[in-house]
Order: sequence, then C-alpha cells, then structure tokens
Amino acid sequence: MPTIILRLIAWWLGLLGLYLLLAGKLSGAEVLAGSVVAVLAVVALSSVRAQSKTRFDWKLAWARPLAGVPWRMISDSVLVLRANCARPFRNRGSGRFSERKFNPGNDHAIARTRRALVAAAISLPPNSYVLAIDRAAGRILVHELVPQRDAQRDPDWPL
Repeated sequence: MPTIILRLIAWWLGLLGLYLLLAGKLSGAEVLAGSVVAVLAVVALSSVRAQSKTRFDWKLAWARPLAGVPWRMISDSVLVLRANCARPFRNRGSGRFSERKFNPGNDHAIARTRRALVAAAISLPPNSYVLAIDRAAGRILVHELVPQRDAQRDPDWPL
C-alpha cells in the first residue's frame, strides 16, 4: 500500500479512537457516528494539506518532551485560579515578559513543526503564551500571568 493511504488510515483510526474515548461508551451507534466523523475529518485534513504550501513533519521522540503538557495545563489552571482569587487583595498585577534561549532550527519541515509544537506547548497552559520567536537571536519571548522561577531549560524544548 502507498504511504499516503497508510497515513490516512492511521489518521482515521486515531480520530475514531479519540471520538470513542470522548463519547464515553462503546456502542454500534457511537462506532458508526465516530467512523463518519473521522472520515469527514480525514477528508478535510487531506484537502487542507493538499492546498497548503507549508509542510510539517514530526518525530516520535518529540512525545517525551511534550508528555508533561497536560500536567502543566492542570497545574497552571490551579495557579491562575489561585492568583485570580487573590487579585482583589493586591494592588497590581504580577505578570511578566521573559526571554528563553531557543534553538529555532532552519526552514525545513522538521524545524517548522518543532517551533509550532514549542509555541503550542507553552501557550496551551493558561499561565503563559508565546509572543514571538526571534530566530536570528535564538530566543523566544513568553508572557507569564503568574511569574515562575526561572529554570534551566533545554534550548530545543524550552517548555
């Protein structure tokens, strides 16, 4: 089978699995509905990919640095909620901008994908978001609502 067909089947299986996981029950009707939704999503994904001039590629090894993102989403939610509850008792906000070392890579699909994943992994938890990536200086500008201690971060994955 050509690689593209295997990739489409993998996307379909992954999206069907996600649908069934979110549905919370396994029944014939849910499998049928999930199959239809997954086919529509794969068709949309294929159409967008065919029209896009920007290509992305990924490596399985990236799952490791990204594995902590769901936990950060939970812990940051608690942190921001606590800060917002305490806000009426303080005079001013305590957010800050910070620069982190970041190895942005080149213009290849692998480097583009890693930059997008780093920006998403920093911005998904509610305490921080990426403002800019300075490729020339090898820095990433981040805003934190509740400032955290500066930690030594990996320049490839400054999460």
